[in-house]
Amino acid sequence: MKMGVDPVRLQKTIDTFNSACPDDSSPFEPAKLDGLGTKSSENLRYPKSNWALKIEQKPFVAYAVACGITFTYGGIATDVNARVLNNEGRPMPGLWRLER
Repeated sequence: MKMGVDPVRLQKTIDTFNSACPDDSSPFEPAKLDGLGTKSSENLRYPKSNWALKIEQKPFVAYAVACGITFTYGGIATDVNARVLNNEGRPMPGLWRLER
């Protein structure tokens, strides 16, 4: 209620998500893809391919978020060979190279 979210709808969303999560007790490792995706569900709008862990262990925390694209307005700097350029205008090796 402090978030301004209907608690009944929130509980329904959490229950729907939890029912689509696999029954797996692997430890959460945020730096490693674990392949724990949600099961197919007509009620789950956005499936997860990794880290689909049930929301059931307190404490619970909520954060306000806003989408944004930072520092990419107008795209990245490239040269005539489509190589990405760094802040000094030099190609950054390994990012992209146009094959001819």
